[in-house]
Amino acid sequence: MDQAPIIVAYDGSPHAEDALALAAALADAGASRLAVAHVYRAPRSGVRTGAASRRGRERFMRATAHDLLGRVSPGAGRQPRPLVIGSTTTARGISTLAQREGAALVVWGSASDAPPGHVRPGSAARRLLQGGPCAQAFAPAGFRERDRHRPTTVTLGEHDADADARSSVHGLAEALGASVAAGARGEDTLLVLGSRPDAEEGRVLASAGTDRAIRTAGGPVVVLSRGHGLGLGGRPAAVAA
Repeated sequence: MDQAPIIVAYDGSPHAEDALALAAALADAGASRLAVAHVYRAPRSGVRTGAASRRGRERFMRATAHDLLGRVSPGAGRQPRPLVIGSTTTARGISTLAQREGAALVVWGSASDAPPGHVRPGSAARRLLQGGPCAQAFAPAGFRERDRHRPTTVTLGEHDADADARSSVHGLAEALGASVAAGARGEDTLLVLGSRPDAEEGRVLASAGTDRAIRTAGGPVVVLSRGHGLGLGGRPAAVAA
């Protein structure tokens, strides 16, 4: 069975570098495959542009995207796999790639207006919090500048006591060499949150409480898909509820 990758949603911005730093730390902890993904806006058919012009523009955009991802360097001699796709929206493109690759986790940086040390999912990330095909993770703004990227503590969300969430907390802590601490908060704490009970199996569906927990977290956050625990270094396994 192939190893499920960790995918970074990457656009070259400083907050994408935050996501890359978090993803690399998680991938190193679990010896997981790492991929960086970029979505370019696919040219649409129109009366003013011919097919040849659209094909030429798309070739240029794909080449530009591959050039961007070719410069990505998460350190430690790791070279992530580049994934490029054209789509009408970033959310749709990342969702398509995550499903195609069988991703264990998609990692996002925060929105451009997020204050340092805080998590603020951008518009594309928020869409995948409402139906994403795998777990979603978020790096606080400025995470790339921290001396240590690997969390030292893992904690479970206040209202997330189901089996997949509990299993994930302990599995992540073991892989990271971290401790498990109820109610812990801070920049070195990884907060694990579950999806709503009415979410479709294998899909992420965040509640209003999840949104509040994300915005008040001082460290990175993982939101699990329904009925699936997150393990580093392999495919997410279904856990009996």
